Amino acid sequence: SGWNEMSPSGTILAASAVSFAGGNDLVYAITADHNLWNYFIGWGILSKGSFQSISAGVNGAGQPIVFGVLTDTHLWEHNPSFGGDQWLNLSMSAPIPSFLSASAAGADEVFAIGSNQQLYQHAAAGAGAAWSQTSTGSFASISGENPYAGSGEVFAVLNDGSMWEYIDG
Repeated sequence: SGWNEMSPSGTILAASAVSFAGGNDLVYAITADHNLWNYFIGWGILSKGSFQSISAGVNGAGQPIVFGVLTDTHLWEHNPSFGGDQWLNLSMSAPIPSFLSASAAGADEVFAIGSNQQLYQHAAAGAGAAWSQTSTGSFASISGENPYAGSGEVFAVLNDGSMWEYIDG
């Protein structure tokens, strides 16, 4: 109980944690060099890169996943159900080729604010999934949640300061 320092190496810029199958916890962290680390039993580097934000979630099998927006504004997903290095670029082509931020929601689901500040949803992870526009509002920030099996929920703050809730049902 109490506080324990967990820094893997140097300054932490951002962190996101998730509880997954079996009640286990996993933490993802971006360090000052913009590399992505994860912590389960100990720290390990997950990817060298230029990460600016991350959001942890779970896939349909209950395994931990992470969505990362890189400094080049592309959105990537790391998912144990993917082959190879387990990374997949989720960035769209025009009209929204880049993202400002992203937040995991339901299993295999992410909401993201596009460079046009509108909200998009990637409802099923993986190469066969597609993006849909969820709202044309002008979004400042989002936070996803998975309170109900099979559906995601996102809370959003618009640039006018109002807060909204969206439940994918």
